[in-house]
Amino acid sequence: MSNRHIIMGTAGHIDHGKTTLIRALTGKETDYIKEEKERGISIDIGFAPLQLSDGRTIGVIDVPGHEKFIKNMLAGIGGIDFVLLIIDVNEGVMPQTTEHFHILELLGIEQGIIVLTKVDIAEPDWVEFVKEDIREQFAQTIFRNAPIVSVSAVTGAGIDELKQHIAEIADTVKTKEAIASFRLPVDRVFSIAGFGTVVTGTAVSGSIRVGDKIELLPAGKDARIRGIQHHSNKTDIGYAGQRLALNVVGLDVADIERGMVISETNMYKPTTLIDVRVQMINPSPRELQNRARIRIYTGSSEVFGRIILLEKDVLESGESGLAQIKLEEPIVVEPKDRFIIRFYSPMETIGGGVVIEPHPTKFYKRLKPEVIKELEAKEKGGLAERILDSLRRLGVANAKQLVTETKVSSQVIIDNELKKLLENQQIQYIASVDMYVLRAEFHFLLKTTLSLIETYYQKNCYTRFVPKGQIHSEITSATRKSTYKPKILEAIWEQPEFKEKIESIGESLAFVDYQVELSEHERQILNKIEELYVASGVTPPNNQDVLEGNIDIKDHQQLLNLLMYLVEQKRLVLVTDDMFFHAQVILDLHQTIQKITQEKEKFTVSEFRDAIGASRKFAVALLEYFDREKITRRIGDERLLMKKL
Repeated sequence: MSNRHIIMGTAGHIDHGKTTLIRALTGKETDYIKEEKERGISIDIGFAPLQLSDGRTIGVIDVPGHEKFIKNMLAGIGGIDFVLLIIDVNEGVMPQTTEHFHILELLGIEQGIIVLTKVDIAEPDWVEFVKEDIREQFAQTIFRNAPIVSVSAVTGAGIDELKQHIAEIADTVKTKEAIASFRLPVDRVFSIAGFGTVVTGTAVSGSIRVGDKIELLPAGKDARIRGIQHHSNKTDIGYAGQRLALNVVGLDVADIERGMVISETNMYKPTTLIDVRVQMINPSPRELQNRARIRIYTGSSEVFGRIILLEKDVLESGESGLAQIKLEEPIVVEPKDRFIIRFYSPMETIGGGVVIEPHPTKFYKRLKPEVIKELEAKEKGGLAERILDSLRRLGVANAKQLVTETKVSSQVIIDNELKKLLENQQIQYIASVDMYVLRAEFHFLLKTTLSLIETYYQKNCYTRFVPKGQIHSEITSATRKSTYKPKILEAIWEQPEFKEKIESIGESLAFVDYQVELSEHERQILNKIEELYVASGVTPPNNQDVLEGNIDIKDHQQLLNLLMYLVEQKRLVLVTDDMFFHAQVILDLHQTIQKITQEKEKFTVSEFRDAIGASRKFAVALLEYFDREKITRRIGDERLLMKKL
C-alpha cells in the first residue's frame, strides 16, 4: 500500500521526437493507431512502462504535439506527476511547446526535465546556445531550475543521464492518497475477444479491487470489475496514481466514451454548474469576457460551457478571478480538481483554474462583495474543510479533539458543522467510541479489511479465522496512522456495512458464511494427522516428525495450515506456538488435575508430570496453557485449580 505509483508525461511541439524518445527509454511503441505509424505523428495518447535501474516501474504517457490534437493531449496529461518537456534542438521552442507549457502550469505540474532531442544532427556550439536560450525563456517559470538534458534517440547519447534524472525526480514524488473513493477518468475504451469491454485511464483517487461494483458517470450505469491490469500485468487491486486497464462486466463499448468516469457506486454526483477560480495564461492570445462560450477540459473530458465572471467583466492576460461555469453536459469533479479553458473558436488555450465547489446550490449575482467573500472563504477552506483536513490527518477524532485541532472557541460550533458534514455524507460517526471518520476513509478501511482477509485466506487455505492483531497491524501500516487502536477498529468492524460482509468472532475476523472447502484427499490427510495426535497422547510429535511420517503433506506451510484447521474444528488444541495436543487429551488432563486436587489443594509441576507420565517440557507447557485458560492459577511454585469440568 505504501508503494509510489508514479506517472511521467511528455509535452512538446509536433515532430520534436517525443514518441521516438519514449521508445528509446522504454523499448515500447506508444503509437498504436495505424495512421500514426504511417504518418509518423502521434494523433492520440499512448502509454508505456519505464523500468528504472533500481527495479521501480513508472508509467509513461506520450501525448500528441499537433495543435489539432491538443484535446487528446489534455485527456492524457491530467494525471501525471512530472513531465519531460521535449524540444528539438534544431528548432527550439515552438508554439505548441509554449501552449503545452502553459497547460502544465495550469494543471499544477511543478516538476519536470527539459529534454533537447536530435543532438546527433546538431553542432555542439549550437546545442549550448539553445540551452542558454531556453534558460532565459524559462527564467521566470516553474521550470527555471529544471535540468536540461541533451539526447539522441538514434545514437543513445544522453539516455542514461536522462534516466538518472527521471529516477531522482521519482524519488521526490509524493505518494498519492489511496484513502478516497475510487475515480478514474476514461481515456480509452475497446473490446477484447473473450473478455469484453476494457477501459483505460489514470486512477486519480482511491483503490479498486477485482469483483468491486462500479458506476459509469455521468451515465449512471452500474457494472462490475472482472479484471485489472497495471503495466500489462494482472493484479487484484489498483491504486490512485496507476495507469489501469479495467475489464468491466455490464457495460458495452457503445455505453462508454472518453471523458466519462469509472467510480465507486453512490460516491460521486455529476454536475453542470461549478464554482471556480480562473487563471489566465500570460501572455494570453485573447481576453476572457463575461458570458463567453468556452471549452472546458478536466480529467479526460472536453465539454462546452458559458463562464460567468463574478468580480469583473473581463479577464486579461495573467489575471485571476472567481467565476461560475454553466456546462452544457455533466461532468464529475471534486474540490481542488484542475481544469483548462480553451476559447470556443478559434481553439486557443487561454487559461485554466481550480474547482472550488462542484455542486453550488444557486447562481450567484455578479459583482456582489458578499458572494466574493463567501467563495474566498470556501477557497481558503472554511471550518468544514478544516475539520475534514484534521480527520484526513488523524484518521479518527472526537468532537473535543476537533475543537483543539481547528482552534474554534466552542464545541457547539463544531457540533453544528459535524451535523452538516454527516448530512452531506462526508463523515461517519462511530457511536460506540464517540468518534468521527471521513466517509471515504471508512470505505477505504472496509475495502482494506476485505482485501487483507482475502489475502490471508489465500495463504492460509484451511482456516476461516483471521487474527485481528494481524489486520490491525496491516491497517496501521497502510494508513500510517496511530489512531487506529484495537478498540477503535473493533468499533468500526461492528458497523452495519462491515457486518454485512465480516464476522467478528473473539480475537478473529471472518467472511460471513465463508466455509473452507476440502477435497476427499485432504479429509483423509486430516484424519491421519488427528489419529497421530490421538495415539501420541501427552507426548505429541513435533512438526518435523509429522512431515517425515507416512502422510502426504507437501511442506511445512501446508502442515501448519492443516493443523490450524484442526484447531478451528476443536479437534486439536494449540498449547504453544509449535506444540499441539488432541482435544480429548486436553480434556483428560483437566480431569487428571481434578483428581490430583481432590487429595491436596495445590500441586507442583513435578506432581503433575508424574501423574501424566510425560517429560517436564510437556508438563510445563500444558500447565502454562491451563493458566492462560484460567483453569489453573500459579501461586509461587504451585498451581491451584480454578475451573472444574
